[in-house]
Amino acid sequence: APVAELLRARGGHLWWVFGAPGSDLVTVVGDRGRVMRLHDDHGSIVSDESVTEATLYGVWGASDEVLWAVGGYVFPRVGPPTIVKITAAGSEVVALPAGLPESGTFFKVWGAAADDVWVVGEKGMALHFDGATWTNESIASAPRLVTINGRGQDVVAVGGVGEGVLFEGTTFVERALGGVSPLNGVVVGDGGEAWAVGMLNQVLHRTNGTWDAVATGLPVRDWHAVWVDPRGDVW
Repeated sequence: APVAELLRARGGHLWWVFGAPGSDLVTVVGDRGRVMRLHDDHGSIVSDESVTEATLYGVWGASDEVLWAVGGYVFPRVGPPTIVKITAAGSEVVALPAGLPESGTFFKVWGAAADDVWVVGEKGMALHFDGATWTNESIASAPRLVTINGRGQDVVAVGGVGEGVLFEGTTFVERALGGVSPLNGVVVGDGGEAWAVGMLNQVLHRTNGTWDAVATGLPVRDWHAVWVDPRGDVW
């Protein structure tokens, strides 16, 4: 009921949810810069005062101390790509490095540690945070990057518009996929195993460094995200 009341008050969608391992705090982000924090230990919900009108599509943090929410503006609205830093004291919009497009959207954020954080989005935008400074690491070919995930330096970013694109490593080396559908989600597991999913039932599995298409046997769907649970089951 409290969540429903907050949604009615502001309208719009919620786009992503994140909880740091071992934490009782869950953070949800969405339209018009909404940041909601749900405290599982006592059931309370706190809605931060919005510091941006941008839609926030992703949120991640190494711990509850600092979270990063990312997004931008949805057509026909125009505005800059946006990163919001979230702490217990509140939220603030981050000053971004030079060289980014005047308009565009970040879609997802992920990090290996508090001082090793990556953000990706439209037009090949890619940023890296080293714990002190955000650096522009955008890809010159300007692909649409939807999601990034990894284990340490084994980083994978996926996306695409007409066809799927996939980049590996912190230098974003493109892998030839042979005309797969646009990709929306990726997760990197132990031992170099990884999964990527996308439009028109597209599912890819990486083993021994090679990406292969997997037939699901399910009706054609557009998959948005993929995750591997602690048992090793893929969702």
